[in-house]
Amino acid sequence: MNGFTKEEQYLNSLGGRSFLQFWSWPNLFRDQGDVTKHGDGKEICDLIVVFDNDIILFSDKKIKFNLEKDVDIAWSRWARKAIGESAKQLDGARRWLQKYPERIYINKLCTNKIPIKIPIGEGVVFHHIVVCHGVEEIISSFNVDSSFMFDSSLKGNDTWSKEKAIPFCVGEVEQEHFIHVFNEYTIGLVLKEFDTTKDFIHYLGQREALLSLNGRVRVNSESSIINLYYNSFNEATNERAIVTNEMLNSDCVVIDGEGISNLYDTYSFRYKSSENKVSYFWDDMIEAFTYHILNNSAEYTNFISHSEAEEGIRELARSNRFERRMLAETFLEFYYKAVPSKRGTRLMIDPYDSTKAYLFLHFPICLQQTTDIEE
Repeated sequence: MNGFTKEEQYLNSLGGRSFLQFWSWPNLFRDQGDVTKHGDGKEICDLIVVFDNDIILFSDKKIKFNLEKDVDIAWSRWARKAIGESAKQLDGARRWLQKYPERIYINKLCTNKIPIKIPIGEGVVFHHIVVCHGVEEIISSFNVDSSFMFDSSLKGNDTWSKEKAIPFCVGEVEQEHFIHVFNEYTIGLVLKEFDTTKDFIHYLGQREALLSLNGRVRVNSESSIINLYYNSFNEATNERAIVTNEMLNSDCVVIDGEGISNLYDTYSFRYKSSENKVSYFWDDMIEAFTYHILNNSAEYTNFISHSEAEEGIRELARSNRFERRMLAETFLEFYYKAVPSKRGTRLMIDPYDSTKAYLFLHFPICLQQTTDIEE
């Protein structure tokens, strides 16, 4: 990770672990500058995740919070730089990807294009995420967690305006394109709990639905939203939905949770975490395939380009954490029961999509030893 700041390394590490290396791309460049002058490509944003028709854009900034100023003034100045400037970067990144999807590069000289296809068209969904550093200690003195508070009555520049800003409280920074704002602690917290692309995008959708309700919404911390998410499971539909009918019909929704430790102490959460350990085998398998594809070291290849191979590997990564647990358990059970010298197969129907199935094949390789016969 040479060339990255400490904060960028932190975000890149979270992104690589959660979204995996085929789909998580830090510090991509656009060929907008004069690339003949020792590499003048312009950075698009700090991290871009591309998966199917979803594109997640991260802008990551560390701005020093001025403790010598009155907190209202210090917050207004800090938020304008840390949040407002990041929001502008995200807008620019989105526009470039929409207009020039074929001009995205992994190096500053703009000689190596990103080895996967950037989706285009009306079906593409962009997710805008601001990650702020430099306020962890000061936030914790104002809140139960080291987390921003949220108040949907703050619109646009209200989050940092001198007249309306509330210290360490974030509103709807941009209404046309919803922007998720996290600090260093909360982005780590969220990506720890929702560490697959499918889980994370679903959480973002639920989070946006809550914070953009028509009525006023006030939330005391990110952990309150996470608690609400875990407690919203509907056994009848097998789905989670944070927003209730009561919330939809309310003029004001106030969510005041007790912190993430309240969730971690529950038996159901501890049980889930324990059972999920096996699922990371599936992540490791995907990463192993990806490594050899991107480094051109795969033993057998039936693809011409990296982007062609990505389409197949993407099917393995489309699953959420619970699905990966089931896939890993089924695969490992089959693997350890297989007779070393015999062929074997196991078919698993996708638990959420009956039109999709996984075929596991055990095919022993026979090594023949030859000797030269001298006459």
